Amino acid sequence: MSLIGYKTQFQEISGIKYAYHLIENTGPTILLLHGYPDTSYSFRHLVPVLVKHGYQIVTVDNAGFGLTVAPSEMHCFTLKTAADNAVLLLNSLRIRQFYVLGHDWGSKIAQNVLWRYPKQVLGCICVSVPFQSPMREQKTLEQVAKDVPSLGYQLFLASGIGSKDRTDASLDNYLKMVLTKGGSKKLFDLKTKPPPIDETLVSRQEFDICVKALEKTLDQTRFWYASHEHNCINDMEFLKQHPKLHIKHHCLFIGGSNDPALPPSMWQRQHRLFEEGKLQQVSLPAGHWILWEKPQECAQLILEYLSISNKAKL
Repeated sequence: MSLIGYKTQFQEISGIKYAYHLIENTGPTILLLHGYPDTSYSFRHLVPVLVKHGYQIVTVDNAGFGLTVAPSEMHCFTLKTAADNAVLLLNSLRIRQFYVLGHDWGSKIAQNVLWRYPKQVLGCICVSVPFQSPMREQKTLEQVAKDVPSLGYQLFLASGIGSKDRTDASLDNYLKMVLTKGGSKKLFDLKTKPPPIDETLVSRQEFDICVKALEKTLDQTRFWYASHEHNCINDMEFLKQHPKLHIKHHCLFIGGSNDPALPPSMWQRQHRLFEEGKLQQVSLPAGHWILWEKPQECAQLILEYLSISNKAKL
């Protein structure tokens, strides 16, 4: 299940059959990229607001999520492949310039789109995951978890929630632990009785939609994390060609001050990637699912950013 109320379309790009939505309008195009474990349904609150203000929208279900197939090849889950394929999809729709907005893994894909296609990108909005420099050295996921303990969950997810030692785990229980405002400290112990659905964040109906959208392919999407070393190689190859990456675009970052995995202490260095005054950083009192927890506030910040950015280009 993707965005309800909008027609789902399909396009094969680089051998992957992608599900996407094109919501045509008169204004600039915004490409929306979701994270893990998620689908385009993540933007259900934001899309109607953007459409009302005249923006054309393209959303994509990333490989293995929602109605997009789950390939068997590891390289299909790298950030570079996701970025390349998103731009190829837009090109097939004859969209040459666009804004890009990502949440969670979608933010990392959005940044790859920004680095690799700067002439096509009008601006970039990252939600929850801050702007980061491409990786300059080869590191294993184990090393990353050791350096940044709050990212230790990535090792767990890279191994797959349905692996042999977790056969009693259900997707329903897993999502009850993940889809909460504060995050669960017992995320990795799937034998623990899960909390009830956090209905201050997601209704029972919305929760059931999320489960249905992920039930067939979630374990295959572990490759988004397992492909870490492939992402390192791609980043280092990019830096050989662009050793002094410095972002000139006007960009926006929205972070949740209560995000357990990506707290404000992890946002501080992102300004170094930008020319002075080009990054707007905003903190809201929310957790990781900030687009759901603070939908009106996020929409207002995004609209204000777009308005300023559009005027600057006139």
